[in-house]
Amino acid sequence: MDAEIKSRFTSAGLEVVARYTGVDGPSVEKAFHQVVHIDATPVQRMQKRGPDAAHQIDAAWKTRAHEGGVVSDDGAFLAAAV
Repeated sequence: MDAEIKSRFTSAGLEVVARYTGVDGPSVEKAFHQVVHIDATPVQRMQKRGPDAAHQIDAAWKTRAHEGGVVSDDGAFLAAAV
């Protein structure tokens, strides 16, 4: 992996665990559209205040990410540098 690309991921607070080959999961394009989609509509409303609001939002995001196929079975977030 290119050192500059790895540096960008680590600067964003992500740990680079491996280079994704695309063999056992979604294509880069499909993963991108699952995460960033111009026609996205809200699928769930969350309270932004409360004692466990951050936990609820984090859990909901992880559920949606797993459903969208952008998280591997071991919990790693699939990201691409293009």
